[in-house]
Amino acid sequence: MGEWSLRLRIAEFTVNTSGGTAKTIAPVSDESDRPFWSVMIPTHNAGPQLEKTLQSVCEQDPGPNQMQIALVDDTSSGETVRQLSQSVFGERAEHHRQPPTLDIAGNWNRCIDLSRGHWIHLLHQDDLVLPGFYERLARADGVQPEVGAAFCRSWLVDENGASTGTSTLVRDVAGICEAWLEQIAVSNRIQCPSIVVRRRSYEQLGGFRSDLSFTLDWEMWIRIASRYPIYYEPEALAAFRVHDDSETARLCKDGSNVVDLLRAIEIANDHLPVSRRSELRKQARRYCVWHAISWAKEMLNRGDRAAAHAQLREAIRLDPSLRLSAHVWNLYSQSMLRWLRDRAVRQRV
Repeated sequence: MGEWSLRLRIAEFTVNTSGGTAKTIAPVSDESDRPFWSVMIPTHNAGPQLEKTLQSVCEQDPGPNQMQIALVDDTSSGETVRQLSQSVFGERAEHHRQPPTLDIAGNWNRCIDLSRGHWIHLLHQDDLVLPGFYERLARADGVQPEVGAAFCRSWLVDENGASTGTSTLVRDVAGICEAWLEQIAVSNRIQCPSIVVRRRSYEQLGGFRSDLSFTLDWEMWIRIASRYPIYYEPEALAAFRVHDDSETARLCKDGSNVVDLLRAIEIANDHLPVSRRSELRKQARRYCVWHAISWAKEMLNRGDRAAAHAQLREAIRLDPSLRLSAHVWNLYSQSMLRWLRDRAVRQRV
């Protein structure tokens, strides 16, 4: 558990995993003249970052014979998405507007349904690809015909595009990830803009689960890793944007992210080797605690005491021994001091 050196006794409380399934993905009906890539961009009330997202794809566009580009808009208000698409691509990109409002999984699965390429890249409306992304990851296709997905290292950037770090380095050279299922089953090491998936993988395994929100991508990457080799490119060729208006930030407000993590762990357990399920599940639940405490610290740094307390509440629910942890009490103390300081400022005003 890193700097906290926690003595974890993970609580065994029930997580309901009933009621959700992976959507069936039908094969492409016409196998002739299929492009290599389908770059599918799910959108909903996109902000100004969308234009930079589209430009990052446009700069690497090899043409319609090699790349399908489509924006799949989940009932956004106004015509901003269409206007931005036309300003960058003209009539080059497809624009699909959904009549009903879908959830996250629904829109992502709609993207897959509309794709025609052999490889699919789901690129979210506020993320980016860097020069060389498609060229480098296309190499996965020639390594092994069984490769189910490929991903690269990614930059983490703030709302202004400034770098705040990079994702964890998985291996030093490009190639097939070794023992990847056991790594990805414990914690998600893949940022969404950095991964491309062979369409055949979705056709065989199904789409994203509608009963997950914060972790629907993680469960999918575990599912794919349980069946196929995964290719990795160590150069950071994608950028994942972290900002207060993201879905991740919203779910962290009330601790829903931790609840969803636990649900994904139970669902993904069925994809793991029987002999390793118990140990990997235990490690993943430890990761949940680390995740919650890390987010509590981050929320405090942002001045969001309510969100920090929600994260600590879920961490303690998962591991009751944290009630005696000096590190957790230190976070609560920081929160109280911040509240007292803010109150004193308001009274002076």
